[in-house]
Amino acid sequence: LRPLYPHYHSHKPVSTMKIYAGTGWNLLTSKRTARKSDALVHEFNKRKQRYFVAALQMEGDFSITAYSPFRSVRESLMVMLESFAEHAPNDLHLIIRIHPLDPGVTPWLSVVRDFEERMKIAGRIHVTRGGSIDNLFESCLGLVTVNSTLGLRAVCSGVPVKTLGQAIYAVDGVVSSQKLEQFWHEPNGPDDALCKLFVNTLAAVTQIRGTLYGGPGLVHAIRESLYRLAANQVNIPLPVGDLNAPLPGTNPS
Repeated sequence: LRPLYPHYHSHKPVSTMKIYAGTGWNLLTSKRTARKSDALVHEFNKRKQRYFVAALQMEGDFSITAYSPFRSVRESLMVMLESFAEHAPNDLHLIIRIHPLDPGVTPWLSVVRDFEERMKIAGRIHVTRGGSIDNLFESCLGLVTVNSTLGLRAVCSGVPVKTLGQAIYAVDGVVSSQKLEQFWHEPNGPDDALCKLFVNTLAAVTQIRGTLYGGPGLVHAIRESLYRLAANQVNIPLPVGDLNAPLPGTNPS
């Protein structure tokens, strides 16, 4: 259809075929890469090795292009790596967690190895894909990300988080307001009480209980969606028990 739409530009950084091919390969190798990631983290925890985590996002992610100072994930990674190499203690390691849906178009491992060689910090940066997030957070000293949702999960687990872009959870007391070079040394952790209040508010105001995969969860999701729209209850906390009431403008029978 290109001749019909000569001025069309996709938001995707690479062609759809490359994305499909890369995603297919990642699905085929996901179990093996997850085992390798878990083994690395297990060894770190066993040896009490100090490490931070850098959570990458998808290239072309609108959260990167619209809500951060970076033009690409690669650019944001370079900022993280350069800061780590220059300011982090010499005994500190950095585990880079690739987004689980990353199609593998960018050779992240080669990018990191080239950087390590150039900065003479070989052996301190590790690239992982998949694996248990709970295990990853068990002994993690802190997480650095642009605005990944993994940051929200991290603060809920008590892990200090430094965001490099705009994020809905980038609230003082939830994430660190330190400069990145300070964060590597003594990261400020989240306020547990404030995190719970924030997550509860976020869930009550912006989330709908249910699932899209059928069964009672789908029925509940549809009913709550209809109720919020009909009762003008969008983006405000839903009073307890309201879902049991008839929808506005409907016959209660």
